[in-house]
Amino acid sequence: MQLISYYFGGKEGLLEELRRSWRERHGQPAPTTTAEPFQENFRAALNATLQDPRRARLIVWQALGDYPGDADALAAEWHKVSASAVEQMRARQAVGEVGDELEPEFLALLSFLLAFAPVALPQVIEAIYGVDPLSAEYRERVSRQLFSLMGVQPNL
Repeated sequence: MQLISYYFGGKEGLLEELRRSWRERHGQPAPTTTAEPFQENFRAALNATLQDPRRARLIVWQALGDYPGDADALAAEWHKVSASAVEQMRARQAVGEVGDELEPEFLALLSFLLAFAPVALPQVIEAIYGVDPLSAEYRERVSRQLFSLMGVQPNL
């Protein structure tokens, strides 16, 4: 803890450095669009989250109430991201890309949960699937199941 205080001025300074590093390497999280097929967007988001799970860990940390930064700003950011995800899912349903049997809110939530579960609950993923939660096998299996549930046609 002394080194964190020395180099970063405390936990909040470390958190800010992680954010800065993330933005430098990946830019701001790009909102998905309906211009690309849902399968490509979901796989890209899943890969980005699991290849470098630090941002997802920060979000889980904030959700647990231990976030030393501006929790209200982060909550506002996620409210905007979530609302956009629901609207995009609704638009995908309207054009028939995604089945409309399930609510767009549920499908957006399920997409987020599948991407964050390996970070928040790795032991559960490993116990259920018997694979490394960050592995390509997990990504492929949950992607295939999600697309099937959503009525998304295979991406050839």
